[in-house]
Amino acid sequence: MADADSTSSGGTPQSSAAGEPRIARGPREPTDTEKLELVAQLLDILPDFFYVHDDEMVFRYANMKAVKYFGCNTREELIGRRLHEVDPNPEQGKFFEDVCKKIMREGKPRHTDKLPYVRSDGTRGWLRQHDIPFVSPKTGRMMLMGCSRDVTNEMELEEQRLRAARMEEELNVARAIQKSLTPRPGQIMQGLDVAGFSEPAQFAGGDFYDWGMGESGEFLCGMGDVTGHGVGPALLAASCRAYARVLLSVLPLPEAMARLNAQICEESTEGRFITFAAASVEPSTFRVQLVSAGHGPVYVVRRRGDVEELEVGLPPLGIGEMDDRPLASSARLDSGDALVMVSDGVFEAHDPRGRLMGTARLREVLTRAGGAPASEVLSRVRKAVQDHADGEPAKDDTTILVVARS
Repeated sequence: MADADSTSSGGTPQSSAAGEPRIARGPREPTDTEKLELVAQLLDILPDFFYVHDDEMVFRYANMKAVKYFGCNTREELIGRRLHEVDPNPEQGKFFEDVCKKIMREGKPRHTDKLPYVRSDGTRGWLRQHDIPFVSPKTGRMMLMGCSRDVTNEMELEEQRLRAARMEEELNVARAIQKSLTPRPGQIMQGLDVAGFSEPAQFAGGDFYDWGMGESGEFLCGMGDVTGHGVGPALLAASCRAYARVLLSVLPLPEAMARLNAQICEESTEGRFITFAAASVEPSTFRVQLVSAGHGPVYVVRRRGDVEELEVGLPPLGIGEMDDRPLASSARLDSGDALVMVSDGVFEAHDPRGRLMGTARLREVLTRAGGAPASEVLSRVRKAVQDHADGEPAKDDTTILVVARS
């Protein structure tokens, strides 16, 4: 049987041997030293540099993140030393000492989101910095508490995001420009069948083609290729197309080409130039006149499959002066014949082994397409390019223009 003075199972307080009840005691209150040790342990967990300087910029405290950064193994190695004595870059340390002393003199906290600094490995980095001046309760002198976080990775990610946003904006502009370079529907002379295709190798290219009607009822068409890819070439292509559309419709073909060259010479920058071919087809005779500034080859494909190459005798636009009336090539389209223009992205298409398609292969395709409608000729050329590439990404823009007499 339990003793009368003992605690029952119901939880009654036990009595001492003298019959006095015992007082239950709670956990012991930690000492000031223990509290400081706990705070230090918590500060060591921080991903930030945390430290305290006196008014002479001598370290009085630092968490282990800061200790390791300054090349020390223990707090004792760092405490008592000045910032410029331990900073991997002494000149940087002296600069920050002056800044921190100014903050203490002013007595106002300072926050900096993007503070440049040289990291311990010598690379450039960025800090998010908090500097808080306070008065020492023991000495009455100013001290500074600092908390720094390396945000270099964050800054680099943000810069990448901004670059991506700028690129996306540039892509949208380039796509809009590229879309505007297609001919307007309904501008085709009776008796002609026309088909065109252009695909940039990147988000936008320098190729373009166009067609329309001249003041005398002739059919006009042209194709150009600006050096390079992207927004710059796309803008120059749009400019060239606009000038060509106006000049070709009101001036004889040779004179229009000379005037176009003069305009491109004024506008072209960064060493860019344009290969450009323009042709007219007379409404009654279907006589073709061609002027080409470095753009070729240009073919006439006869109904029975014979392929004739028209002469290309001028330098590209934007390189230098051109004769006021450059020579033109001519031919006549009979029923079933076709005028074919391509950009160099067609015959310079690469297969996976780096081999070019070449003009010989292109002529073979055109020979077998003799007498076909314009859209059929275009489709056969496109398929030949795709078959040769065999999945290899295009390295240049691909543009095809076919004008066939029905």
